[in-house]
Amino acid sequence: MNAHVQVDGVSVLSVPSIEGAAAHHPDVLDAARKRLGALREIRVEYEDGIAWSWMHPIGRPAVTATMIAETAIWVRELAVLAEAGDVRFAVLGSKFPGIYNLGGDLKLFAQLIRAGSLDRLVRYGLECVAWTSGLRRATDAGVVTVSLVQGTAMGGGFEASLYTDLLVAERQAKFALPEALFNLFPGMGAVSHLARRVGRRRAREMLLDGLDFDAGTLHAEGVVDILADEGRGQDAVREYARKYRRRHNALRSICGAMRETGPSDVELEAIVRLWAEAALRIGETDLRMMEKLVARQERLLGLATAA
Repeated sequence: MNAHVQVDGVSVLSVPSIEGAAAHHPDVLDAARKRLGALREIRVEYEDGIAWSWMHPIGRPAVTATMIAETAIWVRELAVLAEAGDVRFAVLGSKFPGIYNLGGDLKLFAQLIRAGSLDRLVRYGLECVAWTSGLRRATDAGVVTVSLVQGTAMGGGFEASLYTDLLVAERQAKFALPEALFNLFPGMGAVSHLARRVGRRRAREMLLDGLDFDAGTLHAEGVVDILADEGRGQDAVREYARKYRRRHNALRSICGAMRETGPSDVELEAIVRLWAEAALRIGETDLRMMEKLVARQERLLGLATAA
């Protein structure tokens, strides 16, 4: 029986992992689809071997505890469907107008920093990167994972898009790593992924400048894999899927091999701890800058800022 568990005070669906031949049973596949349908902030639609998965955040479109937990479930259940050949591509996009994801929960970060809570900062970071092991299993099962960015991907939202096998972005999409503006750095994968893709010197510049990047520039630099015209991102994914339909075994194997060249769990966990320790060293001026960014985002989104 499925149950809901508490993740940092948030109730999320918890399901058992299913391995081996049992994953091919029709009842198991039906149960996997039902569990995906029970997610609160990710809605999944199926089309010719593609699982279109749309983030529908409740409140601020950020990397919340609910989104972290549901993304992990999303990966696990899609792996079950892939083992049966039902899904070959899993696409994670957003239906929030103009926004892919605004990144980490800066309001929570500020609270934890003021409280001096190193353990909780580390736990948040580790939960963010833990689902990468699920991505490895999904790739092994036959899923090619895709980030479809059609709006703004900021901070942790940008970092999350770098974990999938392919990053597809429409020309109007914007990417940002604003952490340096409040004297910090993105600690959930950007350092590792960017250093590998653009080199250490360019990665350092990108991490320190706090600037926005357009999709075209990142495509030219090898960060974005596929650049699509505005409104044509889904078509670009469909075209890619059709192009490699007869070579899917080669594609999934290449994606799996490339994933092995990426950051290890040990590397990611070490960087999370460096990030958490750095967070506790920032001063009150930096914290106020962090909170101003949250307030500005909430005003733009029309969300009520909590007292």
